[in-house]
Amino acid sequence: MPRVTRTTDVIEVHWENALVYGLGAIVFLGLATLFYVYRGKTDMMYPLIAVLGTIGIACFGYAFYRAIEVRKVTSVAYTCPYCGVINELTEVAVADFTCVECHRLVPIIDGEIIDIAEVRCGYCNALNYYSAKSEFLICEECDREIPIHTDEPTKVAPTYMFRDDDESAYELVLSSPGPKT
Repeated sequence: MPRVTRTTDVIEVHWENALVYGLGAIVFLGLATLFYVYRGKTDMMYPLIAVLGTIGIACFGYAFYRAIEVRKVTSVAYTCPYCGVINELTEVAVADFTCVECHRLVPIIDGEIIDIAEVRCGYCNALNYYSAKSEFLICEECDREIPIHTDEPTKVAPTYMFRDDDESAYELVLSSPGPKT
């Protein structure tokens, strides 16, 4: 499944690189200045000062370049059908993505958000959501399967996805105290 990239994640990476290289530039230029001030009477420090200064200027240039790249990040806005929060992606979504606010999977077909239907659980009356892509539905509150109407033949939910409540009484008998008494 292709990964969807959020605009905020790309911007964060650009600013992180700009900050790291900017701080590196300050360190290298500071060292070059320090060596220049305390160079002594010999000319032995000039090559080191030139190397440190060149590295500092290169780091500053790269930091500036990464800061400028932030303005070039594109954005496509999608509104979450569950909570209404706007999710900004770097390109048109080709796969489902998770909302930044409610952390639900937003269903996408051909770059468009598909309609979401609501259904209440018959056991706990919790509101649950499903889309045309849903094969089965497990209640978010009580983990029971909720029947949904689809045009396709009914698919059975895996048994590991929901719990089965057993209301029968159990009797626990301790047959041996074990090695630790």
